[in-house]
Amino acid sequence: MIIRNLRMSEEELKKLIDAYKNYKDAGEVRTRIHCLILWGKGYDWATIKDVLMISDGMIQEVTEKYKLLGIDSLTTNHYKGHNYKMTGEQEKALVEFVENTLVTSTKVVIKWVKERFAIVYTAQGMQEFLVRNGFVYKKPKGIPGKHPDEETQKAVSEDLTSIIEECVGFSGGEHFSHLCSAMSKANERR
Repeated sequence: MIIRNLRMSEEELKKLIDAYKNYKDAGEVRTRIHCLILWGKGYDWATIKDVLMISDGMIQEVTEKYKLLGIDSLTTNHYKGHNYKMTGEQEKALVEFVENTLVTSTKVVIKWVKERFAIVYTAQGMQEFLVRNGFVYKKPKGIPGKHPDEETQKAVSEDLTSIIEECVGFSGGEHFSHLCSAMSKANERR
């Protein structure tokens, strides 16, 4: 049996173990607390690093924060959120633009924002903005045209056949469109 020198009291270890059990979903918080438990039980950094697959820097950060500020410094999330690039008025103008314009891609919106407000967005950032403001992308579906009735088909076929028959007579080395216009000019002269 290996005897290790405890770096904290049994009471402190018990509090850490209880905190570890209470944080079921927070993986990063549990890893920090687990790191402290192992450190408090006297494990060396190499063992902690190997068991938890974390860096020396993380071990140092966790132990230093705990020494200075206690367990709350490791379990509290201090993330404040994103500092958005546009002002409220600019966002309203953009929403109005998207609502009143047929926008086919985020590139169109990014270009509009860049030209209007001199603010550059990535495609991902603009997609997140649009989703956050209730817009969704729906891929357009092709809708087949109505099939013309039989009479219309026959009329078009007859017209095309007569035009082609007129033009085919001049099938020398000239371009087809030149032949058709030459044919129509020849018919006008008659």
